[in-house]
Amino acid sequence: MKGLRLVNVSNVCFFPGSNVTKMRKKQILLLKIGVVVWVCVIYAFFLHKPSSTQKSHDITEQLDKLEEELNKQSQFYTVLLNKLRTMYQQQQNLGDDAVLQESCVPSYPQDPIIESPLLDGPVLPVLLIACNRDAAVRRSLDLLLKYRPSQERFPIVVSQDCGHRPTREAIESYGDKVTLIQHPDLSDIEVPLKERKFKGYFLIARHYRWALNQMFQKFEYEAVIIVEDDLDIAPDFYEYFSATYPILRADPSLWCVSAWNDNAHLRNSSALLLPASINVLPPVYLAPGPCLPHSSTHTM
Repeated sequence: MKGLRLVNVSNVCFFPGSNVTKMRKKQILLLKIGVVVWVCVIYAFFLHKPSSTQKSHDITEQLDKLEEELNKQSQFYTVLLNKLRTMYQQQQNLGDDAVLQESCVPSYPQDPIIESPLLDGPVLPVLLIACNRDAAVRRSLDLLLKYRPSQERFPIVVSQDCGHRPTREAIESYGDKVTLIQHPDLSDIEVPLKERKFKGYFLIARHYRWALNQMFQKFEYEAVIIVEDDLDIAPDFYEYFSATYPILRADPSLWCVSAWNDNAHLRNSSALLLPASINVLPPVYLAPGPCLPHSSTHTM
């Protein structure tokens, strides 16, 4: 044919599909790699997610506990506030009732004041034996003056040995509430060597003798209540000696009446005395303190 040229293409080989296959393989490989990476990322994300969840759970529990404590505190203060309101209201009501009762109750003449029996009776002076303990003397005198019902019936005389100036100044600070006498003999006492450890008792005995001579011979008291400077008296101290003084006067076998309970415990037992013996004053064969001797037994 004119215008046409025949070309033999039997020896020419052209495979366009081979390049396409290679490209597809690369795409598949990249896709697989991407999938693997995506899976790893997702796995890592879910792997760490429970720890944050646990922390969130712990925080939630702490918040719940805090809320519970706050609720308890709120309930407590609410109950307390209600109680205070109730008490305040009751006091208001009592006040109104008291005012109402005072306005409604007719006035009557007041009963005569009955004086205490401790205001009348024999004079029982208190002799306080002191030396060099000014703090103890103050404490003892404070209690003696606090519970003393009458200065005229229960005069307080402080006899001081040792010549200790702070103790003397402490006694003088009470003014005319007490009387101070001072032992003039401050010399040493010679005692046998075997009795050297009892030297303090010799000095105390000398002081007692001089002080009792002053009370019975100089001041001419018939009886005296002796106390030491480290004694804390009970509120019924004066009442006790007022009640037992007639017993001392009536029984010639008694040398003194003591407020010191030497029979608080049985000698051979740790058990206390029976309640039936509370009203019993058993005799003892010592001179305990504080005690109440009278002039007829004083032979110094």
